[in-house]
Amino acid sequence: MSRRLGGGTAAGLLLANLLSAGAGVRSGGLHAARQTLEPPAGVAWFTDRAEEVGIDFGHFNGASGELYVSEILGPGAAMFDFDGDGDLDLFEGNDYGANELWDNRGDGTFRALEDHPAAGDASNTMGVAVADWDNSGRWSLHLSNMYSHAGRRVVRLAQTLGGAMRGRLGQLANGNQLFVQAPGGWEERAAALGVNEAGWAWASLFYDLDNDGDQELFVTNGNTSHRDAEAPDY
Repeated sequence: MSRRLGGGTAAGLLLANLLSAGAGVRSGGLHAARQTLEPPAGVAWFTDRAEEVGIDFGHFNGASGELYVSEILGPGAAMFDFDGDGDLDLFEGNDYGANELWDNRGDGTFRALEDHPAAGDASNTMGVAVADWDNSGRWSLHLSNMYSHAGRRVVRLAQTLGGAMRGRLGQLANGNQLFVQAPGGWEERAAALGVNEAGWAWASLFYDLDNDGDQELFVTNGNTSHRDAEAPDY
């Protein structure tokens, strides 16, 4: 059976937790008791423990005070067991900064994995989707980034760029990323699989569109660089 995690899954888990917290059932056991919008006196539903557990991620959105779209919307995030050790790890995308992958140590704290292929490089990440899209039994991580035809041309034509800078700028213009678990570790394979080019990508979702047992990938776009209003999302 294929697996996926996305915004809907996270929202569903959150809703389930809210409904189960302090919720009773009627005598028949079939109907949940009426819910209240207020937690019991002196009890908080949520407590910010990021600093306590070692997560000091900061989303850099390039804010100028003009309230552009990127200043008021946060990037994607996902919790999934990326290393198969039985606990949930955390990935956080960053629009104008480096992405972060946080390893759950299993003792209630996290550590940043700066050398992981999915962390470190800035790619204007806005959306995150996690799924076992190929029914391999292993998670894959899709990141919705920016793709720029002009940027790719400029990087190729620039004569004075060093190798490291050329690589970083090429990454910024190369679009979406799909990290898969290969025998030798995690690898980025979006271009090889034909899913890197999708304009200015926002949210993404794995789902079985044609009910054939494997999952397709839907990516939404915003602020596309072409002028054709009828051009579809990918």
